[in-house]
Amino acid sequence: MQNHMSLNDSFPVVGIGVSDVGGKGFKAFFKNMPDDCGMAFVIVGSDEMTVQILQEYISMPVLVVKDDMKMMPNHVFICPKDKDTGVVRGDFYLREPLSNPRKPLDYFFSTLAYDQGENAICIILSGISHDGALGLKEIKAQFGMVMVQDEGLAGCADSAGKASVLELADFILPIEKMSDQLLVHSKWLQRRASRSMNEKLSKNSEILKRVLFIIQMHNSHDFSLYKKGTIYRRIESRMRVCHIQDIEEYVRYLQRNAAEVETLFKAILINVTFFP
Repeated sequence: MQNHMSLNDSFPVVGIGVSDVGGKGFKAFFKNMPDDCGMAFVIVGSDEMTVQILQEYISMPVLVVKDDMKMMPNHVFICPKDKDTGVVRGDFYLREPLSNPRKPLDYFFSTLAYDQGENAICIILSGISHDGALGLKEIKAQFGMVMVQDEGLAGCADSAGKASVLELADFILPIEKMSDQLLVHSKWLQRRASRSMNEKLSKNSEILKRVLFIIQMHNSHDFSLYKKGTIYRRIESRMRVCHIQDIEEYVRYLQRNAAEVETLFKAILINVTFFP
């Protein structure tokens, strides 16, 4: 059973998967991030990062995750390297690693996806190999956002895993550009929470039919019996990535952009593929 917190009561949680980014890399990441941004940041997978190192570059409070610690906005958390870290109802918990090789990114991102839903944000900075791709897919399936560092997967030996990550990424950016996009995304989440899904579906039912017709004409796939709320949320996510605020404008964009139709089609299928 999903345990998503209400958008009105919660805040974006940014999980940062990393293996070899040093303090200066995080300085570039946080350079343009206000201390009162309203987001929580959780660093997963780093063996070398410490509170002392990060605090040299970040003015927000930096804490090492402990059992039953509550996530808080405007804080940076470092997951301990000898435990797997998960999230439930907005609280961290720690457990002994069960998999060999360990997959702390997959475990954290998967629990974050189920706990936070579309408030969950997955960022892959560097060094991903066998770990991270599955958790990233969970984030996408639960309507979260995925961001990957430009060339952050350059050293990835798993070409299939690399391709999967890049295909699912909403944004592929240099590390110093990520904070600006996070702030835009946070504002989008706040605007989205201002209206209920029932209101949106009632107002835009005919537009939704047009979108489904465009998809069906593109590849003969009929989504008419699929959950309308799920489809609409996928449309909203694609509108955000395409920097389109009006759904009518997005329909016009689909009509002249076959690649976007295919991308939307794959986005809708994420739930079917990973959560049948």
